[in-house]
Order: sequence, then C-alpha cells, then structure tokens
Amino acid sequence: MSAILVQLRISKWEKVQNKELNRTCTKVRAFHFANTLHWDDTGFRLLPLKNYTYYMAKVTGFFDTFRHKADAISLDHPEEKNLRDKFSVNLNFYPIPSSEHMPINADVRLLDGIDIRAVLCIENAQAELWNRLAERLRHISEVLSGGWNFRGSLLTELRDECTAIGRMNFMEDNALLDFAGNVGIIFGCLDPADIRLETKLQERVAELANTYYMACLNRGEKNE
Repeated sequence: MSAILVQLRISKWEKVQNKELNRTCTKVRAFHFANTLHWDDTGFRLLPLKNYTYYMAKVTGFFDTFRHKADAISLDHPEEKNLRDKFSVNLNFYPIPSSEHMPINADVRLLDGIDIRAVLCIENAQAELWNRLAERLRHISEVLSGGWNFRGSLLTELRDECTAIGRMNFMEDNALLDFAGNVGIIFGCLDPADIRLETKLQERVAELANTYYMACLNRGEKNE
C-alpha cells in the first residue's frame, strides 16, 4: 500500500490571544486536511507516499514560520514571552492497519475485522478524490447558473485540484488521472474575464462543469 497514516496534533497549553499565531495554526490544519484523505473519526488521515515529500516540506515550512513569528513577538512584547512554548505541534506516522501486524494467536474474527475495515477506509479515501473534484465542478456550475459573480480563483482552485490528484492518487486509478487531466486542460484554457463578459460562454461553461460533475458522482460513492 503506497500510503501511511498521519496524525496532526496542535495543542495550546494556555489561552493565546495572538491572532497572527492562531492564523498560522489554522493554515497548518487547512493544509493538512487538503493534502491528506479521511481515514476515521479519531484524527487519523491517510497520506499518499507520493505526496509525502511535498507534505513534509510545506508543513516544516509552516512550523519554521510559526517559531520565527513566536520568537519575534516575544522579543517585541515581553508580556508575551516564550510564546512558542505555549504551543505543542506534533506529527505522528503509522502504517495502514493490517492483520499481518497482529500477534499470531489473535482471534481470527478480530483479524478479519481489521482487514475489512481497512479495505473500506481505503476505498472511501480514494472515493474522496473523486468527490473533491466533483465539488469544485459543482461550485463552478452553480455560480454561473445562478448569475453570481464569477471569481477567477474558482478556475485556479479547480486546476490545483487536478494537479494535486497526481500526488494523491495512491491507488493508481488511471481513470481518475485521465479524468483530472482532461478537466485540467479544458478548464485551464478558460479566461475568467471572458466568462464574466459573455453570457453565452457562461451558459456553456456551466453546462460543461455540470456534465463533468455528474460524471464524478458515481465514482465518488462511499462504502458504509
């Protein structure tokens, strides 16, 4: 399996009111969720190994920025000394659960349960990639169909999602890669300024986004 589990913990040992540091913590969490996939409700996330280097480089950068900001604030504001010590940021990595990791004399039902649960989580994590792409397409279609202001960032976010799939596609789903590649090419050619100016183009792009959105839906179905 070309993925591992990661758990991010950001703890505050006491209440810290500094908005800049709190914003940095929020950015770390947002990046963590965007670059990992749901595993379970206990805080574990699935990190594709192809995304590991990118993930660690960015998270390390966030941590360094946080420490530098905390030290600078502590120097300028003595009343907020040792700010970096008031936070605890930890990353823990684990292998994907498997019956192979359990004792030989473990109950067979327990071993089967571990493997079945892992398979469901893996399938749902892969489905999440389709759902993320579908959500971007749905949003574009709804904005254009509803006559709302069309922001260029909607196309940028869609292109970024298509690019990220190359790193996040841990199951080597060629259909997903081809689909994301086509979406990236088609919507990458669009100019937001032209879309805002031309009603007919808005209608065509909305219809196109909805067509691709509907194509994503079945692929993104999750198992319970």
